[in-house]
Amino acid sequence: MPLLIILALAIALLAVLFALQNKAIVTISFFIWTFNQPLAVVILSTLGIGVLVGLLVSVPAILRRNWRISRQVTQINSLESQIQTHQTEVSAIAAAHQQELDRTRQSHQALLSALSIVEPQTGLLSHTTAAQAASYLLQQSVQKPELQSVCAYVIEQNELQETTVPQDQILRQGILRAIATRLQACATPTSWLHSDGSGRLICLTPGLNPKSALDYGEKMRAALSDTPLTLENGATLPSNISIGGAIAESAEHLEGSQLIDQAVQALQNAKQRGQNRFRLEQVTR
Repeated sequence: MPLLIILALAIALLAVLFALQNKAIVTISFFIWTFNQPLAVVILSTLGIGVLVGLLVSVPAILRRNWRISRQVTQINSLESQIQTHQTEVSAIAAAHQQELDRTRQSHQALLSALSIVEPQTGLLSHTTAAQAASYLLQQSVQKPELQSVCAYVIEQNELQETTVPQDQILRQGILRAIATRLQACATPTSWLHSDGSGRLICLTPGLNPKSALDYGEKMRAALSDTPLTLENGATLPSNISIGGAIAESAEHLEGSQLIDQAVQALQNAKQRGQNRFRLEQVTR
């Protein structure tokens, strides 16, 4: 702003100097009129008329631009209001859907508990139903080739160091619940999770190809071993787990127990390689 003021004062000073140096009287004829005016007045008047003509020519374009900008601002405000309304509606629908999902999950959990097929420590399905569930998924994969395969993962909690985890049954149950919670968080919606209540969990997942089955096993291994477990009392403890996986791409005449046995064998091979390891094997019969 000060720079513009200085520039305006400089232009005014130049105009005054120009007027003082051009005081000669000149005659101007315009149609039937004749005027005698100083040369400086004539030149400055001509300049002023030129500026006025330029402004008159520019005003319509400026008005059109301002009107277009105003209309766009109005449209933007309207769209932002619509987006906000839609976001509110989506949030409300998502909350209602989540509540319905939670109620359905609780209802299913209560039904499974009533049928005595839920392992009480973790809330997962009992390991006694794992073979039957695997057989069902294998039959489905035969009837629906688009499922590609059925994978069984056996996750086992290895012995933790005595210096960090006392041999306490309540504490071990807390660790097992923490592992189950972590596993549920990273499991796919199509996975079936089973637990024997003493440190071994089974994950049955249909529809994976060998590459995605390998990636899924590594995802579970990382979720369970890369970050310390958080117990219900807020304490954190490292997890020492091993995972063995078996994938059956041709499930005809294959029993669920055979698939799980192959995963158990892969688990033993993973444990031989060290701590927090995962190994995936193709089903052999």
